[in-house]
Amino acid sequence: MRIWLPDAPGVLGAVAAEIGAVKGNVVGLEVLEREAGVAVDELVVELPDEPGAVDAICRGVRNVPGVGVEEVTELHAEARDREDSVLAAAAASLFAAGCASRCDYAQTKCRYQCNRDYQLCQLRGNDEFYCRNEIGNCMSACGADRSSCRSWL
Repeated sequence: MRIWLPDAPGVLGAVAAEIGAVKGNVVGLEVLEREAGVAVDELVVELPDEPGAVDAICRGVRNVPGVGVEEVTELHAEARDREDSVLAAAAASLFAAGCASRCDYAQTKCRYQCNRDYQLCQLRGNDEFYCRNEIGNCMSACGADRSSCRSWL
């Protein structure tokens, strides 16, 4: 969600309160611009899986004096857990930011997934050699992804 708001103490807090009032949870924030008393911020918000949740959030945010909603991008994903949801939302923000960010996101996602796979491997009781081999394969794939990123830059 990209919003513009007065660059003044308490305004961002009021926006967060409006989001929370409709059961939204701010999980990411980036200040894109600050100029002439106005800020442009991009928020990553988890919403309840309810009809009209996006509209409710937008109405709430617009209730704060001087705040407007510039753009909303909905992400629908079957996330396994909260970390996956947050990662997916952050990824979408990075992807929208441009090519270099796409490469950074790919690398971050790969590292996260490799570490997660390694932990799951250990939890399943697989032997140490097997788990280390799996993480090695994952990191090799990650390195290959990084190499292909250079063409984006």
